[in-house]
Amino acid sequence: MDSTASIGNGLRLGPTGSAGLGLDAATKREISCRITRTLIMYVREVHGSLGNLLEGLDLDEAYLTDTNNWVSHAFLHVLYARMIAILGDANAVYKMTLAAKRFQSLGLLDWIARLLGNPRLIYAAGPKYNKLLKANGDVYIHELGDSWVVLEDRYHSSAQKTRHDCDYTRGVLAGIPTIFDMPLAHVEEIECQVAPDVYGERVWQDRPVYGARGCLYRIRWDAKEHPNLWKRIFQRYSVYRKAIADLQETNRVIEEKYEEVKKLASALETTNQQLTESKKQQEEYMAELKVSELRYRLLAENVTDTIWTMSLDPLRFTYVSPSVERTRGYTAEEAIALPLDKTLTPESLERVTRTLTEELSREGTETADPNRSRTVEVQQYRKDGSISWVEVTTSFLRDTEGKPVGLLGVSRDISERKRAEQMYQAKIAAEASNAAKSEFLSHMSHELRTPLNHIMGFTELILGKDFGTLNRTQEEYLRDVYHSGQHLLSLVNEILDVSKIEAGKLEIKPTRIHLKQLLKESLSIITDETMKRRITLTAAIDEIPDVITADELRVKQIMYNLLSNAVKFTEDGGDIRLTARITRPAEGERPSEAATGADGELEISVVDSGIGIQREDREMIFEPFSQLESSLSRKYPGTGLGLGVTRNLVELHGGRIWAESKGPGKGSAFRFTLPIV
Repeated sequence: MDSTASIGNGLRLGPTGSAGLGLDAATKREISCRITRTLIMYVREVHGSLGNLLEGLDLDEAYLTDTNNWVSHAFLHVLYARMIAILGDANAVYKMTLAAKRFQSLGLLDWIARLLGNPRLIYAAGPKYNKLLKANGDVYIHELGDSWVVLEDRYHSSAQKTRHDCDYTRGVLAGIPTIFDMPLAHVEEIECQVAPDVYGERVWQDRPVYGARGCLYRIRWDAKEHPNLWKRIFQRYSVYRKAIADLQETNRVIEEKYEEVKKLASALETTNQQLTESKKQQEEYMAELKVSELRYRLLAENVTDTIWTMSLDPLRFTYVSPSVERTRGYTAEEAIALPLDKTLTPESLERVTRTLTEELSREGTETADPNRSRTVEVQQYRKDGSISWVEVTTSFLRDTEGKPVGLLGVSRDISERKRAEQMYQAKIAAEASNAAKSEFLSHMSHELRTPLNHIMGFTELILGKDFGTLNRTQEEYLRDVYHSGQHLLSLVNEILDVSKIEAGKLEIKPTRIHLKQLLKESLSIITDETMKRRITLTAAIDEIPDVITADELRVKQIMYNLLSNAVKFTEDGGDIRLTARITRPAEGERPSEAATGADGELEISVVDSGIGIQREDREMIFEPFSQLESSLSRKYPGTGLGLGVTRNLVELHGGRIWAESKGPGKGSAFRFTLPIV
């Protein structure tokens, strides 16, 4: 056979069957020492001595021949391999098993088997007897006759079973009739639990199906071959005598042990008295220890910061508190196993390495405080792949001679603080930018208003005088100049308002105003243009308060912006509708964010049949600057400043404004609210 034997659980044995099994692994309760006792007796009988059978093993002969002890399946296979090597017989396991009857090495099982009186009863009791021999498998009876039985031997783990286990089982099944001086039973293996590549070369004539869930055997014995009555009686009498002799020997051993127990009891009594005297002191110490442990666990498991320790050589974590799971997503065990380059970003790892080198170089100098600590801010990886900022404070752990051997650290997550700092810096930068922009816009607006006022003033003066030299075309040109000046002046005023908005200086001056009259007058602003382009202009002003408190000039500006915007984007022959009504929140509905009076709020709408607005553009049209450079300004020219200022004026009054549209070409509606005060 191969000089290297392979046994269950992946254990490999060298040519001599050596193995490094510890005592705990060797004494695992899987195989009864009834089997190892038989093995030792067989090796001594055939070889004349045990040779190196037990050399270097954790269990001695006394242990292995005591039928009350157990060994592991792996340990038994160490003995199998050594026995085969010592005897030079590949079929030694089968032959050893047959020798068990001659040795009467199975103890209690020998007595029971002989007292049963015939093989059929022994085979029928196979499931029970198997539990006394091994605990890693079971035996099942499938069929049972007067001179035959179909029996299955199934290990709990197929990977554990080898051909030697099959040889042992075959030996047991074949040898049962020999207990009654009958010929060996004929054993045929129908199915084998061992995989074919593990089983190896087969010496038996049967050819089972390998890799089954258990080893299935068909056993036949010659029921006619049976000892005479006198021999059976004498055999039973011999069994009784052997049982009595064993019981007497057991009684003698018990008496010896009893004397030893009495001596131990006396010594224990003395020791018990000493223990009783110190019991109270020990209980108090244990109570204090339990309280200290509870405090430590409470601190380590519930503190929001992560506490950790690290060895210096090599540089790796030796402890991480459970709070790391809340901050990084890793369990404590996962975090301990991570190297530093998987914990810190490259820049942070370089900073930490540089800081540690600096501190180690200070060791031994007069200025170095052994209890000093350093605090650094680093970035670390989270389990989900994100990166977080932490503030790490570390100090050295020292040995008895004061030399640094490790690090003690506390890591605090400062991601929110970092975000707040970045937002604050961005806010300061934005405010500075807005202030500069607002100052520039204000200065530019004032620079433009003076020449525009001159242009409009002189134009109005010329139009108001009858010089007699102006023809109709010249007069139309001058009126166009005057209207263009008005438009430019309105635009300059809007720019000035925007600069005030950016600087936070735009204000309103509320007074009592006649709302209905103001709305009707607002329509006159666009009457000439709507008549020229055949745009139908209608108004529906419900029962609304005649007088409200608002800034009259700013409300006029809101209406002018919305109405002129509607005219721009309504095609000739279209329609524009102005509506005003009072709205109230439905029952159970929260009121709008704007302050509303007891009677609700005022909603004013300008609805047109113009080009409409795409859904994604509805909010963008109220942005004052982004529209000027965006594609939206090309789709909706002229809306960049007017609507942005309009929104701010509405909000300064405590109202809100929004746009509605069913899509391009389907018109739009601009609605705003004013609180009723």
